[in-house]
Amino acid sequence: MATIAQKSTSPVTSLVMGVQRCAAAVGNFLVLIGEANRNVREVQALEAMTDSELAKLGMTREEIPHRVLGTSYYI
Repeated sequence: MATIAQKSTSPVTSLVMGVQRCAAAVGNFLVLIGEANRNVREVQALEAMTDSELAKLGMTREEIPHRVLGTSYYI
């Protein structure tokens, strides 16, 4: 004879878990915003440099987005 185990959670536990998931999603979103702002500032700082300053860093103006954003940059 097979026995089926049923995990029951109280409504309060379900509510707490839902709030935790929501808080985690908001936290992840805020981290993404922070990273995007940091990337924008870095791109702006590099774009403000002259071509010779960029050459000293071993990069060209066209490489700025790829250097800052890496694989998350698509054209």
